[in-house]
Amino acid sequence: MIDYSAAPGVPGPPLHVHDAIDEAWYLLEGELEVQVGDERRRVGAGSFLLVPRQTPHTFVNAGAGRARWVGVLAPGTVLGMLEDLGRLLPGQGPPDDGAVAEMFRRYGTTILGPPLG
Repeated sequence: MIDYSAAPGVPGPPLHVHDAIDEAWYLLEGELEVQVGDERRRVGAGSFLLVPRQTPHTFVNAGAGRARWVGVLAPGTVLGMLEDLGRLLPGQGPPDDGAVAEMFRRYGTTILGPPLG
């Protein structure tokens, strides 16, 4: 389980798909624009999103304020991926796309396209 927040306009991850990770998100505050599969929509506080494994997905904070949500990701080995991702994110500017793609591959995750913007 993770508690996540994003500043306004900050893009999320690139469009990607997990081979063996299921995700469930409950938005506590703010607004997100999300893509899950072929569907793209705006969701607000109180929204629930289910992202089954092998479903392409991404998001961007589309609101004027912070967005915050809690997520349940399974299996628990995904924690290692999130920790590795945290080490790849610089304090300022975008991360190294090649390093992120390689790290994702190690965890059975494939990048399919750019983040929402």
